[in-house]
Amino acid sequence: MILEEYSNYIKLTLNDQDVKRGIVDLLEENIPTFGVMRSNDDREWYVSESYRSRLTNLIHKLNSSRQLNLFTV
Repeated sequence: MILEEYSNYIKLTLNDQDVKRGIVDLLEENIPTFGVMRSNDDREWYVSESYRSRLTNLIHKLNSSRQLNLFTV
């Protein structure tokens, strides 16, 4: 996963391993759909700034359980 932070949104780019590990399902469960725009193939997610803390908590949990390789840009 690549995380890019901008002034009013966060962009996540998922790779094949992220998708296989079920990261898409976790994002769907934890981030309301009205706070997200995503690409048709679910590889790019644009998360509203208002959900930063929720996204940060989810990423921290995944990273600490070694389910995620995170790169921050």
